[in-house]
Amino acid sequence: MDWSDEADCKDEEAGVEAETLAATCAGTDYQCGDGLCIPVSWTCDEQEDCHAGDDEDPKLCGKESECHQYTCGTGQCIPHRWVCDGGVDCDDGSDEAACGQERNGTDSCKHEQGWFPCQDGSRCLLADHVCDKISQCEDGSDEGSFCSQKPDCSTLSCSHKCIPTPAGPTCYCQPGYELGADKASCVDVDECQEFGACSQGCQNTVGSFTCSCMEGYVMQNNSCLAVRGEPLLFFSTKSEVRGLKVRSMEYFPVATDLPYSIGIGFDSLGGRVYWTDVEAGKETLLSAGLDGSGTTELVTNGLDMPEDLVVDEINRNIYFTDSVRKHLAVCSLESEGGCSVLISDIEQPRAVAIHHKKRLVMFTDWGSKPAIVQVAMDGTNRKDLVTDDLIWPNGLAVDEVDDRVYWSDAKKDTVESIHMDGSDRRVILDMVAKHPFSMAVFEDSLYWSDWEMQEIVSCNKFTGKNFQTLVKEAGIRPMGITIAHPLLSHSGPPSPCQGSPCSHVCLPHPLPSTGYTCACPAHLSLDSTGKLCKSSPQASTLLLSTSAQVFSLHPQSIGKTNNELLAVLPSPSLITSMEGNVVDSMVYMVNRGKNGTIVSFDREIDERMEILTGDQFGSISYDPLSNNLFWVDIHKMDVMVHSLSSGANLEVMTSTSSILSILFVPEKNRLLVAEEGKFTVVRLGDFVPKVVLSNKLKSPTSMVYCSATDSVFIGDFAGHAIFKWKWGSEEVDHFMPNIGEVVSVAVDDGFLYWMEKSGTTLLWVSVYNSDELSWLPLGAIASPMDMLSLAVSGSPASKVPMNMACITAHCSHICINQDTTGFTCSCPYGMDLARDKLTCQAHCAENVFSC
Repeated sequence: MDWSDEADCKDEEAGVEAETLAATCAGTDYQCGDGLCIPVSWTCDEQEDCHAGDDEDPKLCGKESECHQYTCGTGQCIPHRWVCDGGVDCDDGSDEAACGQERNGTDSCKHEQGWFPCQDGSRCLLADHVCDKISQCEDGSDEGSFCSQKPDCSTLSCSHKCIPTPAGPTCYCQPGYELGADKASCVDVDECQEFGACSQGCQNTVGSFTCSCMEGYVMQNNSCLAVRGEPLLFFSTKSEVRGLKVRSMEYFPVATDLPYSIGIGFDSLGGRVYWTDVEAGKETLLSAGLDGSGTTELVTNGLDMPEDLVVDEINRNIYFTDSVRKHLAVCSLESEGGCSVLISDIEQPRAVAIHHKKRLVMFTDWGSKPAIVQVAMDGTNRKDLVTDDLIWPNGLAVDEVDDRVYWSDAKKDTVESIHMDGSDRRVILDMVAKHPFSMAVFEDSLYWSDWEMQEIVSCNKFTGKNFQTLVKEAGIRPMGITIAHPLLSHSGPPSPCQGSPCSHVCLPHPLPSTGYTCACPAHLSLDSTGKLCKSSPQASTLLLSTSAQVFSLHPQSIGKTNNELLAVLPSPSLITSMEGNVVDSMVYMVNRGKNGTIVSFDREIDERMEILTGDQFGSISYDPLSNNLFWVDIHKMDVMVHSLSSGANLEVMTSTSSILSILFVPEKNRLLVAEEGKFTVVRLGDFVPKVVLSNKLKSPTSMVYCSATDSVFIGDFAGHAIFKWKWGSEEVDHFMPNIGEVVSVAVDDGFLYWMEKSGTTLLWVSVYNSDELSWLPLGAIASPMDMLSLAVSGSPASKVPMNMACITAHCSHICINQDTTGFTCSCPYGMDLARDKLTCQAHCAENVFSC
């Protein structure tokens, strides 16, 4: 920051200046002498950010931290490995000043290169000055007892020279050579095997080596730089997406006034910048042109915390991580709403990168078992590349020129690298990075955003040197970054997906295959051709009813928001309860509009039929194994059962208080009846039901069974909570306390969904824990005045064996399944079973009025 942008500006009025000086900075900021507020992390970073440079004042910085590496003459602290490595790193050049000659200190002072380090660390001596009866070391360690011990150098046959050491005589070689396996002869050093010996191409020669550059690059100062075109660095700052021309350091805006942008990527073929926005409840993946025009939403559904992203320009896909949904997903850039989950059950996914030439996707997981993982672009061949000594692998970048992966560890504050085959892991930087977040690599430079320093910096990708600050602006916290240049684009094998017939997503097979696989969103599946994604009758669907309409929802499916309208009931209508069907596509609803009815609705063929009429219907529940529909008579406070096979009705139980909700659980063959302060577990035909008392239950208006946890979730309207009852237990436990007035609950595919009164938002958590709450706004299809109900239709078959005897039974009126095998026929009031135990016949007792 050189303040050149302020050089020609007129001085502000004195009153304004005085007001500035009197201002107070935030607790996390440092106040310069002139009142300017800067992040405290910018103090003592060897860059003057205050106008007068007082953030680097010696009294402020005071050498508070002791240097445990090499201390330059200026007081700078640099790694030991930078001393005598051929590059000047100290401002005074002291790290390279005496290399190749005797010098103070013992950095880069090795016996095998003909140097002797004094034991007290004071000097580095030539071999000729060891055991020459003249002490050059202050502690005399160069003339120790080893000088008179045998064996000595006369006993070795070194092809070059020998140096005596405390560990015994050691042969050493001239520059460009190293000791062979026999520890005596000198062999040529293959410098091309040394990391960073050359920027790109390397050719070994006897005693030396030569470097070269790939097509499109030219050698400048031992680095291969792009011949044409300026690299563009795109980065997000929560509220903005910007571009930076790296050579000229010229900014340009892409998008402004954003809610919360994080990840960023670039598609040079389409000339578009992509980014993730994580505004709560409105998580989106968007794109815009380089000038910010034509902003387009690519994904609006199925996102919780989309973080990093990377564009596969060749195969026209975009990959991204979602840390809440714990997966790596992929979307097509070409088709509308074409997305699929590539890898699921990642504990804590963060960064993602691509190796185009190898058709590999890399991602980081900083969960309980941190790892850097590689997987083929179609999700196969998953392999952990790095698992040891990782804590928070945060940023990730792939260098396709050198076939290396770079990553940052935000806990260790390091930048490391490894070859794509898992070899040659090495630390690039361990003294400068504070909290690296996102990374990119191009030419010989490594770029990353640092959360603690609130800046974007770069360094040499081989040595960690040439540290430079590219973006540093008060009030700006850089998030995701990506680098773009024509040499990075379209580099890879031809895409097998070009012109593919996949309806949604095309994923290339691993090399050397030229094939591909089609993939679908979560609510669709491939047809028999393996190319088209279609709805599956067996797949479960979450349904939402408003006062007069029924919609299908797909909150877990990634893509464009798709709330399909399934039915519209004629006016006046008021749907107050809805029940799905796990056997077929039939849905049952209570419509209390006009005269009141229970209606069946086939969502596949849009066919409706009235089952019962009247204004007495409350909660309903359906048993597909007996084809019985249970309903609450709100006037008589009864629970009734209606056979959809025979049309007969039978009273199941009666109560002295209002019955608020009912639930039939086919897996248990039990009916649950909820009232204030209790619920009853009813076995049909059993006159001694089980009652579970709980003063926690204020108004249990909705219930749902979850087979995965063998429990019942109870939505309590007045209690502002969802409770969990483990099947068979005596206690009801809090699961989601302190929420709104719950009107409906449903369970589908491991998630507990609910709606709240006057709310237009679908909420959900995992059925296993309630730590991470997710939601989906439904204001486009529901209003605060609507009665809202949830149901699941077409659930996958239960893994628990269930008795289905009633399906083939021939009861004349009501059939009730037994728990394991068999069935019992029941009759309405005023009828008895005939001798065949199937048929009901009229029988009125003498003291009963006969109609």
